[in-house]
Amino acid sequence: MNDVLNFKSITTYRVALPLKFEFKTAKGTVRVRESIIVRIEDQQGYVGYGGMCRFHRPFLYGGNC
Repeated sequence: MNDVLNFKSITTYRVALPLKFEFKTAKGTVRVRESIIVRIEDQQGYVGYGGMCRFHRPFLYGGNC
């Protein structure tokens, strides 16, 4: 088995999508969620996607949860 990963390209996309419904707490209202989408292509042409979605600042707990 080959343990070396040879990527042809890694591309990141920062997107901001409006929520269908507002999200409200005592700390404020969220109408848009920012996400990071990652696209990775290897030397054989296989493509994979991943992503993450979080608040741009501590929102619920005040920390980096």
